[in-house]
Amino acid sequence: MQAQNALTLDGVNDYVQTTFPGITGTSPRTVEAWIKTTANCNPSAGGIQQIITDWGVQATGTRFTFNVLWNNAIRVEVSGSGLSGTIPVNTGAWNHVAVVYDPTAANQLSLYVNGVLDVSGNISTPINTSSGNMRIGQRVDAQRHFDGTIDEVRVWNYAKTQAEIVGTLGNELCSPQAGLVAYYRFDQGTAGGANPGQNTLMDLSGNGYNGTLNNFALTGAGSNWVAGFPLTPGASSSATISDTSCTSYLSPSGNHLWHTSGTYTDTIPNAIGCDSLLTINLLIERSEDSITAQACDAFVSPSGNYTWTSSGTYRDTLSTSAGCDSILVIDLAVSSSSSQSIQATTCGEYVSPSGNFIWTSPGIYQDTLMAANGCDSILSIDLSFVPILDSISFQACDSFVSPSGNYTWTTTGQYTDTVTSASGCDTVKYINLTINSATAIEENISSCTPYLSPSGKYLWSESGTYADTTLGANGCSLYHTINLTRINLNTTVSLSGTTLTANQGDAFYQWLDCEAGFAPIGGATQQTFSPNTSGEYAVSIAYQNCTDTSMCLQVNTTDIQANIATSSLSVYPNPTSGMVHILLKKSVSQPHVEVWNAVGSRLSIPVNQEVDGMSLDMAGQSPGMYLVVVQVDGQRLATKLRLH
Repeated sequence: MQAQNALTLDGVNDYVQTTFPGITGTSPRTVEAWIKTTANCNPSAGGIQQIITDWGVQATGTRFTFNVLWNNAIRVEVSGSGLSGTIPVNTGAWNHVAVVYDPTAANQLSLYVNGVLDVSGNISTPINTSSGNMRIGQRVDAQRHFDGTIDEVRVWNYAKTQAEIVGTLGNELCSPQAGLVAYYRFDQGTAGGANPGQNTLMDLSGNGYNGTLNNFALTGAGSNWVAGFPLTPGASSSATISDTSCTSYLSPSGNHLWHTSGTYTDTIPNAIGCDSLLTINLLIERSEDSITAQACDAFVSPSGNYTWTSSGTYRDTLSTSAGCDSILVIDLAVSSSSSQSIQATTCGEYVSPSGNFIWTSPGIYQDTLMAANGCDSILSIDLSFVPILDSISFQACDSFVSPSGNYTWTTTGQYTDTVTSASGCDTVKYINLTINSATAIEENISSCTPYLSPSGKYLWSESGTYADTTLGANGCSLYHTINLTRINLNTTVSLSGTTLTANQGDAFYQWLDCEAGFAPIGGATQQTFSPNTSGEYAVSIAYQNCTDTSMCLQVNTTDIQANIATSSLSVYPNPTSGMVHILLKKSVSQPHVEVWNAVGSRLSIPVNQEVDGMSLDMAGQSPGMYLVVVQVDGQRLATKLRLH
């Protein structure tokens, strides 16, 4: 505010590139500046155009250029056509220049010199300004450099009136203004001094669109920071006000909150954005009173804003007739109500303990008595009635004994019985009775595995006729006669040379590769199978709705002995529920054990070496059938192991 500097440009290559993207499209705008130049700008007299500000792109209608041209007067153009003024501004004195674009006005463009309207009108080229950062002192295509001094460049996002332009053209603006989107005061550096590094032009609009000086010498009287137009510094103001509040007061700026009476100061911006110092004489009014109160269980504050359930000292706030707060300090004593639950039984109506109610049906009721502390004693009464008449329905098998025990009925019908309750009340019961009978069924069952009886009590593993009893749908006994046919599936396999033969005839077969996780072998669906390569093989057999898998057998197509004699290997106990031992009956070296489950997955089971064999701990594995494969001295033997 004190520097009052400007920037002089050499007319050769000096310019300022800002980050202000400009006002685009057909939006209204105002551009102002102070300039001082003696350059010949009139092409008719051999002069060259002088650029004050420019933004957009170099295409028809898409840039917005404020310059000095014909008649050495200001001009606005949009790359295609423009509007020229008539007042020369190359007088060597400071001149305030402004251009206003109002798309809603009859004359959309207006040019002002020192607050005086020079010319207004329209141009033939439609205005549709593109986004392109604003330059000061050079056109956006790097042509037409300004030769002179520029100060106080302002860009507004609305069309200012002549009165608004005149009102602030001679004053600095102290702070960002509404609608001021770019503001360059040029009050930087030392006028005419050495200013190395002072190559940033600050934007004081609050938007941060700073500019960068390009090609400036930054020393001496030219191409440097120099003395600017002597603007009137922004002036502060002051005022005194008095105000009254009930409890607290928020200062006009919103920066302070005062709770007590006194004289305070606050600062707010005035019309031109400078500080306005306010002196505030503040009076805070409030009242306070104390009361005592007693209550049972809970107390609602006089304002209705609080409910307190325990004794103590509380504060409540009411509004006085003047609209200020009245503070109540309440010394409160809260006594507790009591409660009790009782049960009652009656043959007829029931009178509540307080005598205030008569109940004629069962349910849970509440009654209130006065306790010794003056508070309510709440009674919760679970009331039941011994009904005089009652209708019930029963189903029974073969016979039914009446509720009183006095009758036994064996046929379906409607009966009457009388019972006496513990309270001595008689109840007549009307009984709708249904007598059901036991039934019997005979079933023919075929099973591949031991058959569990319908009741779950028996497990039959042999063919025969069996009897079992369950509960029928009518709640009576259902007698089962079961003709069981036990299907025995032969899962043994014979090996002759390299040919495997399933010993079960008249079945469906699928040969499996044990070493590939029991993967089915394509096309191997006959009772016999001759593999092409050495390995372990098994067969899945489907016979009379039963399906089972044989043990794995080693086939050696290279005539090397495939199996150790079964007498050389013993696996026990089998079946087992945990530890299993593998006994080798002859001396072998480096035995190897594999365990496979029924779905062909190899298990990771630790093998413990023993003096005469090995052991496996199968605890934790699911019950079922497993395959144990032992490889010794290049030979393999597979055997089944059942885990229960």
